[in-house]
Amino acid sequence: MNPNGLLRIKVYDRATGRIDLLIPCVTPARLTTVRAISDLIGELRTELRAGRRAFAG
Repeated sequence: MNPNGLLRIKVYDRATGRIDLLIPCVTPARLTTVRAISDLIGELRTELRAGRRAFAG
């Protein structure tokens, strides 16, 4: 969590260190239910499959 209270999500390849996905500003206030967290994980998977490096979260 950064000083502004936002989360930074970074998904990277352990073997190479390459960043596959970086989302710098995720508001944790909306992650209050299992469903909300599940939806976020689904969005992350979609972005990884699309080969994007980041999206507005």
